[in-house]
Amino acid sequence: MVGRRRSLVRSALGKAILTASPPALRREMLDLTASLVEEDAGLAKDRRFIEDILLQTKKDGYASSVGGAEAGISAIASAIPGGGPFSAARI
Repeated sequence: MVGRRRSLVRSALGKAILTASPPALRREMLDLTASLVEEDAGLAKDRRFIEDILLQTKKDGYASSVGGAEAGISAIASAIPGGGPFSAARI
């Protein structure tokens, strides 16, 4: 798993980063994902889907993914406060 790319919209790590990022940066990351990552383009453009991610992650205090990024893999992740917009840990 080390060195493999993670989905911004389907992985726990991506969801944690999205939730911790300021709105302008979040929109920029989603726009890049929509234009560069074919398998995630539809989800990155789906405002309701993204809003649900943000609300659930804020409510839970962490992001989670069960088979979202890869079949058979479950994960939780949380942004690291004060670590910057790309600081998160995944388990």
